[in-house]
Amino acid sequence: MCIVVIMERTRYILFVNYDGDAERKRVEYLLSKWSSKARIERPRGINAVVYLDSSRMREFLKELLSKLEGNPEEKVLIFKGTEVKPSVETIERSLEYRMREEPKVVEKLVEYLMLKLNANPLKRDASGTVYDVYTRKGKATIEVTVSEMKDGCLVKFLISGYGEAVDFLASKIDDEFRLFVGG
Repeated sequence: MCIVVIMERTRYILFVNYDGDAERKRVEYLLSKWSSKARIERPRGINAVVYLDSSRMREFLKELLSKLEGNPEEKVLIFKGTEVKPSVETIERSLEYRMREEPKVVEKLVEYLMLKLNANPLKRDASGTVYDVYTRKGKATIEVTVSEMKDGCLVKFLISGYGEAVDFLASKIDDEFRLFVGG
């Protein structure tokens, strides 16, 4: 079990190894007991990580070590650290196509293409539609706008995300639309 303890702007990460269900239950009870004295939080998707915010770290550790069997000092590792926010730039690709067809026809083409890409619509309004797309290359968001022009319409795709998914989707969309634009 991993426990993150936050004390007076200092974060401690505790890894607690327990041998059996009884020992696990004692640790769980202790965390439940401390939930009224400290901020305890378990990140979603990771059941073995707990955040604990308290200025009474020594008191907590005394109780924790008393609940463990064998040599408790071998079962608890403590790391001091600070929170680090991911700093990865979002990749964006923009595609534009001028088409001679009416906007209604082009909108149907866009819907067909998004269906083919297994895109899920997130938001629709007068300005366009935003889709979420999950591919084997990763996840991306596609914003599509179709604007009426004098002699047809203008279709814009803004694809954003991380990693290879953006270029992968831009290539797929470009391949499909070049067939219809004739270039």
